Amino acid sequence: MPSPQTWKPSELPIHPDDSEYQYFDFGPTPDNALINSAIASEGDLWKTFDPAPFSGHRWLPLTQNTTSLLSTPISRITPDPWGVGVHHWALAAQQHMSLLQNIENNTLHKYWMTAVPPLGDGLFNMQFSRYNLNFVAVWGHDVRAGAGIHKDTKTGLMTSTLFDDEKNITADMPRALGREMMIDTQALVAHMHFHDQEVGIQMTDLLDRYRAFVNDRICAPARQKGPPGLQGGLGWTQKNNGTGWWKCPWVVADAPF
Repeated sequence: MPSPQTWKPSELPIHPDDSEYQYFDFGPTPDNALINSAIASEGDLWKTFDPAPFSGHRWLPLTQNTTSLLSTPISRITPDPWGVGVHHWALAAQQHMSLLQNIENNTLHKYWMTAVPPLGDGLFNMQFSRYNLNFVAVWGHDVRAGAGIHKDTKTGLMTSTLFDDEKNITADMPRALGREMMIDTQALVAHMHFHDQEVGIQMTDLLDRYRAFVNDRICAPARQKGPPGLQGGLGWTQKNNGTGWWKCPWVVADAPF
């Protein structure tokens, strides 16, 4: 069947097993628990949501209440920059579906971590702490001044005394220059996936949904983006079966978000 022509989560059916995700009796919360989840462990997360079921699968919503979220992959996420949030594809997929839902509902303010104008400047000060580097703007002269860039006397090549780009740019260089890294909380960017999440994410229909979004909200009629395969691949597998671009069929029961 054709890839989805709509990006809106509201046009998806509710997950057929929705009732099974509602009103769990979780029992008492362990003392000092850092994770409140119906998924008992990270191991159970991998058993339940890995591997991705098939290419082109979609995620279906659950009825929103106080417990349904705790039955989904995102309930296992932590602030740990090396944790499951950068490794498991299902957490990324759920975050993308949540973003599309917040775009549709006009509730992007949920991503703002601080007061925005006129109540504040909308900036979040990282206080020289390491942070994600997937979308960043820096001055070239700051990089040169803070990264120890110099010409190697043996090779003649430009090199640096710093080798961990994320830590260097978000923590080390700001500390060396005496200027903290700031996050503009209203500048919202969707990062598709980390390396370990690539295979699973490319088996979802998310890129098709983003294509439908830009066609609906951004691209002029003369610049509409075509289905995968017509203007370069968008994460699908091409098979020379005599019928052109190959797509997996849809099914009803996939994964909740």
